[in-house]
Amino acid sequence: MASSLGFIKVEEQVKDHFETDLVTFQQYATFVQKKLNERLSGMASIEVEPSRFFAKLDEVCWLLCCKKYLQREPPHNTVLSRDHVYLLWRIFNFYAEKEEKDEENKDDTDEARAESFAQFLCPVVVEREEIELVLQRFSRIAGLKFRGSEFAVSIADDVKQFQFPQFLSVLESRYCTGLSEQNISEVVHELHDQVINEAIRKVSHMQLLPFASS
Repeated sequence: MASSLGFIKVEEQVKDHFETDLVTFQQYATFVQKKLNERLSGMASIEVEPSRFFAKLDEVCWLLCCKKYLQREPPHNTVLSRDHVYLLWRIFNFYAEKEEKDEENKDDTDEARAESFAQFLCPVVVEREEIELVLQRFSRIAGLKFRGSEFAVSIADDVKQFQFPQFLSVLESRYCTGLSEQNISEVVHELHDQVINEAIRKVSHMQLLPFASS
């Protein structure tokens, strides 16, 4: 991960940062977020390619977990390509549920934001309402009419959250039916652009404001 993002001597920084040999996921995630903030804030605007920067980070994470998502039972494993599953995985993670925190006492320091990054629930889940929103947007881009009543009937009432394999199964079995491979590719890429790339553009604009006058 470090080499792909242009970090150097990370091993030494890890040794200096952690006081023990055992590290929790939250401590690890906080360290990663801190280093990402440092990396982004240290870039001149002309050097920054935010979408590629975050894509590299996601690609490393994807390589570590993609196998279990790509080995799906037929016939659905032939509907979405490896690239499509990766883009949908990024979209799914964008909506990932975080642990609830007291907003009134929320700290806005860099350290607090790094800790916030580490508060995602594991395993990663997305709320039912958010999944319905994603499927609605998928249907709209595909030129299909989304029926909320059908979604409500097809998903058991006790299912309040989705893990990624569940989301993939619903999408492939119910919303990709009748679409050509080209149609699916166009829809997935457009949905990814709307959700992920637009979010990165907004974050990048905010990040690059301090460099505007330099």
